[in-house]
Amino acid sequence: MADELRRRPPRRRLTRAEQKEQTRERLLESAHALFALKGYEGASIDEIAADAGYSRGAFYSNFQSKQQIMGALIESGFDSDLEGIERMKTLEGEEALEQGFRELARHYSSDAQNTLWSLEFQLAAVRHPELRDQYAERYDKLRQGVREMLVRTFRSAGHSDPEATARFADVFIVILSGLSLMKLIYPDTFSEDLFGDAFLALVRGIPQTTKR
Repeated sequence: MADELRRRPPRRRLTRAEQKEQTRERLLESAHALFALKGYEGASIDEIAADAGYSRGAFYSNFQSKQQIMGALIESGFDSDLEGIERMKTLEGEEALEQGFRELARHYSSDAQNTLWSLEFQLAAVRHPELRDQYAERYDKLRQGVREMLVRTFRSAGHSDPEATARFADVFIVILSGLSLMKLIYPDTFSEDLFGDAFLALVRGIPQTTKR
């Protein structure tokens, strides 16, 4: 055993830049968890720093304010959502799309902390104009991604009204967000089957609605 231990390569010392990045990531993880647990207004900078294992000074070495760390989390949260939408764009056929939607919904709803966090940064965006602008910018990118996904879906199904279809992007996002919240409150009632049913209703109903 001693020989095996002696053969292990020494652990590489992190560079200053790597240490700073590690500190930043830990602060972001702690802020994410505390904002979900206590709310943006309820979690303090001292609590975020202590939870991450650092001092208040370490926090200010990476972020100017609690608002700035929330802004960074908003950006990373939307980036994760966009990755899921990009995967949906590669799917063909109603069955594959339905399964893709179930997986996307599972990503949103399987983690209670993630659902609470999503609600919290929406509330923060409503209450703080600077965060609202940042949220709106990222939301527009998400909306555009969903529009492209929906237009591609309905075009492959033989529906050729992309402008009308694109208008339902917000409906898609609201359904996903709303069902995720209700699943958190009523886990036995709002199952993953309901997510699939909601998507099918959207897919089958939009062509009829856009004809009006």
